[in-house]
Amino acid sequence: EESPLVRIYTWDAYNDEEGPAVEEIRANNTLINPWPTGKAWLYRNDEYVSTIEMPYTPAGTNASIVVGPSADLKVESNLFDYNITENIKVIGSAGGNHTVKETIEAWTYNLKIKSNLDRPANLEVTDSIPREAVILTVSPQPDESTATSLKWKLQLLPRQKTAINYTYQVTTTESLDGKN
Repeated sequence: EESPLVRIYTWDAYNDEEGPAVEEIRANNTLINPWPTGKAWLYRNDEYVSTIEMPYTPAGTNASIVVGPSADLKVESNLFDYNITENIKVIGSAGGNHTVKETIEAWTYNLKIKSNLDRPANLEVTDSIPREAVILTVSPQPDESTATSLKWKLQLLPRQKTAINYTYQVTTTESLDGKN
């Protein structure tokens, strides 16, 4: 029996800076019974494509099947710019003045994406950032963001070249006179 399938590419820009993108098939189990763990045969236009290992999939849920690394998309993460600024500040409090060093670090990343396909493609890009990071600029806006990650869901046209650019900063302070 047929089930709805979506072909998608994923790229973890933090762990795989130079790729590759990974091709996945996401299938929805629309049956009333679960799919057991085991081998499944993939067909396209009534032609055998591949045999894959299916995970156990309860009825009404999705299964994600990793096809493997793909050359269909060329991806690359580059640290485009890094700046560090240090400021010495005197902070007044009830216990008297104390001196702190404030360090502001800013990172700018450029994530390059090039489709080698003659058809449209969907790409999910994820990247990690420090928990203390404050996003200064980002283009395009991520579809999802948490305290430590950004995720974009891109729809690529055939042979399209595009990029994701973002900058974040982390500010830390350190006491210079032993007082907290």
